Order: sequence, then structure tokens, then C-alpha cells
Amino acid sequence: MTAFVWMAAGGAAWTLGVGLKWAGWSLAPRIRGGAVERWLCRLAAWSPPSMAGVAGVWSGLTELSASLLVLLWMQPAAPSQVVAFGLGAGLLEVLIILITPHPQPESTSDCEPDVVEAWASFALERTYATLFHVATRGLLWIGAVHADIFPILLALAGFVLMDGLAHYGEIRRWDWTDRRVLRRFHVWGVSVAVAATMMWWCWLPDTDSTARARRRPSGVYAGRFMARPGDVLSIRAWIRVRLGADAGLAAQFQHAVAQAAQERSIVGHE
Repeated sequence: MTAFVWMAAGGAAWTLGVGLKWAGWSLAPRIRGGAVERWLCRLAAWSPPSMAGVAGVWSGLTELSASLLVLLWMQPAAPSQVVAFGLGAGLLEVLIILITPHPQPESTSDCEPDVVEAWASFALERTYATLFHVATRGLLWIGAVHADIFPILLALAGFVLMDGLAHYGEIRRWDWTDRRVLRRFHVWGVSVAVAATMMWWCWLPDTDSTARARRRPSGVYAGRFMARPGDVLSIRAWIRVRLGADAGLAAQFQHAVAQAAQERSIVGHE
């Protein structure tokens, strides 16, 4: 199969995973009369890092399970096919962000965001996010070839670290237009993506030969077009696209945290 077919498969798997992710967040208010949503809000108020961890696990489970199913069905025999599969997921995510209308950014600073700087930040984030897509799909492939759950758990841990921090920033209402916040977020993202890539690379030689040996022939193969500068300036918007988090639910988490902080402050004064 050509690289284009593998990229299309990666994009389809990403679409399925994000669909499951959005469905889960959307159904939370409806499950057991909103009990799940209330529990999530209490968790966000009690321990924002724990809530961020739960969100990261859910993000990883949905995206990785969809990709794993497609990889098991298509049985890639070479690392280049897995790279194309991951690139398909990353590039489709870029396309979705660019063609989706977003509101203007929320900022607590007095300075207007620089357009060139915002595009550069967007390009950097999309670069290491796409690298992360490739690396985690590579770890899934390793787990499938060797029938080993450990690489799959490493990929899931990567999602907890990557998307979990972004969820934590949303809960804490970080100002994504603040250069210091964005710089630290980028350093974290690059570190996680590079670490995942290095782990995949260490397993690669043995996995490549094993996959080729096990490969069996199969008869089954698997709005807008231009973005405005304001769209990419809305950094919170492309963070939320990656997380698959509903804006209303995120706002409820933020409100729960603020309310809990206010209650603690009142108790402290008493």
C-alpha cells in the first residue's frame, strides 16, 4: 500500500478517536442524571491535577484504541508505513484546526498578541504534536507486533503527560497568550514528544524484523479553506481542538475550581 493510503488510515483512526473523545465529554452531563459531570466538577475543585490526569487518560484511551484497532487490521510491515500513519493523524488535526472558525483569544495582558509570533507558536506546537502522533502510533505498533502491553502503556502515559497538562491549564484558566506560559508549555510538549520518539526508536530494529517475518498477505486493504490570522491567534481554541474538550464543560470545571478556592478563602478568614 502507498504512503497516501497509510496517511488516510491514520487520519481516519484519529477522526474516530476524537469522535469517541467528544462523545464521552458530551454524554457526561447525561449519564445518571448528571452524576458523572458533578463528580468530575468536584474532582476538578478538589484536585485539579487529578482531574487533568483523568482527562489525559480518557484522551489517550480514545485516540490510541482507535489507532490500535486500525493497525491490527492493516498490519503494517515497515516503520515507514507507521510513520505515514502517524503523519496522517497529525496533518489532519492541523487541517481541522485551520478550517474551523474560532473566537478571538482571551487575554489578561494589556499587549495585543503578535501575529507572526502566534503563527510561529502554532507551527512549533503542531510540529511536536505531529511528532508525538507518530511516536505513539509507533509504540502501539511495537506492542501489537510483540504482543506486549508495556509500549502501549507508555503511549498512554505520554497522552496523560501531554494532554493532561493542557487540561490542567484549561482548568486553571492559564492565559495561553502569555509568553511565559506558552514557553513552558512548549518545553514540556517537546520533551514528551522527544522522549516518546526515543523510546520508539530503541525498540525499532527488533520490531521491524519481527513485523516483516510475521507479515501475512491479505486481500483486504484498507466551511472554509483559508484560515484567518485571528483563528491561529486563538491559542485556547487549538488547545481545545487537540483535547476534544467541550468548552461548556471546561468552563464548569473552571467554575468549580474558582468556587472551591473562594470557599477555602472564606473559611480561612473565619
